[in-house]
Amino acid sequence: MLKRLFHRSRVFRLACGLGVSSVFVAALFSLAVLILGNWRVNSGFRSQPDGVEVFVRSNGAHTDILLPREGLEHLFESSDFPGPERGQDYLAFGWGHREVYEQVPEWGDLTLRLTLRAAFGLGETALHVSREFRPQPSEECKSLQISSAQLRALQQYMRNSLALDSQGRSEIGPTHYHENDVFYAGQGTYSVLNTCNTWTVRGLKQAGITTCVWTPFPGQVMDSLPP
Repeated sequence: MLKRLFHRSRVFRLACGLGVSSVFVAALFSLAVLILGNWRVNSGFRSQPDGVEVFVRSNGAHTDILLPREGLEHLFESSDFPGPERGQDYLAFGWGHREVYEQVPEWGDLTLRLTLRAAFGLGETALHVSREFRPQPSEECKSLQISSAQLRALQQYMRNSLALDSQGRSEIGPTHYHENDVFYAGQGTYSVLNTCNTWTVRGLKQAGITTCVWTPFPGQVMDSLPP
């Protein structure tokens, strides 16, 4: 009887300890989001009147960076895409967990298993690239005028996000959402601390564009951009 009570007591203490630890981690994560998501970097960035127009876009859960196609044709060739080219002048880039990209066309399809695999850094990543015409600027798709040097930095960032073979090419995945998009094998590990939106922030930081220090949320990415 005493042995059984002692065992139950240990289980109870362990459960309480895990509960307290979970609350502490959640509080720490929330504090990081609050502070780092509102802490601006590259605040000296100024729009270039005669610069190159790029875009940052959000769909409410995920952010993309849109760059002119010119100068990127050698990495993202027309033959990589399943459909014919129709004169699109931009490429939209998004990075994320490969299995989520391939198996979750709608957020309602997201399973607990995939959520946990993505959150804890299990599985490969992919760079999603789609051909697009110049979008209309809006609250969900902000236009930025940047310098040629900043454009080159973003182009290099896209290259660095690819897992390249010895020939300088990246494996193309079998999944497509439509005839103008393709998934390339990605570089890096996705996790709750390194999401599609932190990828966007990191690229903007490297290019010297105003953004926040870190955030996993698209709303803070968009709010941190220069007006």
